[in-house]
Amino acid sequence: MKSEPRTVLGRISWAKNHMVDPQEYYLRRRSQQRAHRAHLQGYQAELRKNNALDFDDLLLEAVRLLKVSSEARERYHAAIATCWWTSTRTPTARSTN
Repeated sequence: MKSEPRTVLGRISWAKNHMVDPQEYYLRRRSQQRAHRAHLQGYQAELRKNNALDFDDLLLEAVRLLKVSSEARERYHAAIATCWWTSTRTPTARSTN
């Protein structure tokens, strides 16, 4: 069964957005999605070969890092708190009317 690239990329993106890794995705849908497994494995292999991440991977890796690294969580929290504090302390422009 031949699939359109847009369909395959859509399924890859859906799985990544739901934080479902390729093996888990195809174990869940093995009977109906066998043809797409090769596409996904090839796509991921090409990304690894080029030391690259797609947009979905960037989001997933950020979430994984924040889940496993308390240091990363603390640094991110501190950076956000600093941005919030700075933005709430900056005077707003006043109307001259």
